[in-house]
Amino acid sequence: MLTTELGMPWETSHVAQIDDVGVDVVVVERAPLWLSMLAPLPPTGRVNAIVSPNTFERVTRDSLFTIGIDPASPVGIALHRDVAAITASFLEQFAVTKANYRLDVSAGTSCPKFHSDVVHVRLITTYVGPGTEFVHQDRALRVVRIATGSLCFLKGRLHATYGDSVLHRSPEVDDDGARLILALDF
Repeated sequence: MLTTELGMPWETSHVAQIDDVGVDVVVVERAPLWLSMLAPLPPTGRVNAIVSPNTFERVTRDSLFTIGIDPASPVGIALHRDVAAITASFLEQFAVTKANYRLDVSAGTSCPKFHSDVVHVRLITTYVGPGTEFVHQDRALRVVRIATGSLCFLKGRLHATYGDSVLHRSPEVDDDGARLILALDF
């Protein structure tokens, strides 16, 4: 695992391992230094969009406003910087001109079954709440939870070297709990 700071993208050679045969998950650990300032989260909200190198700045800023976080507040500015940096780095890392973008505030458990996605690669990071969980199919009893703030790259079924070795899910969240996640995929 690689560790990096919030607001900083990742080491491209580390994340490039997702293309290797036999690697279906790559994690970049990050310390969630300022994320507690986001609590309490606004009511549930979701933004789904397509981002490109020309639109990601506007989409990431507008999505904060849409889900109820003031992008001009100190925490909104910091969150926008991080979301925009991750989005730009994702587009560059995978040399794609567009990607699916989702910024989601969800209450309760949103996707409790282990599964794989019909994408090439998905990145998930949790800003508030428990992180995404995954299992290696050959060790299904050992659930790994990604630390809040860390980046989880998951190979999807459309990837040329998909090995069907890792399944992921949303963690269990108390009825009064919520999560703020960013997901990017292509």
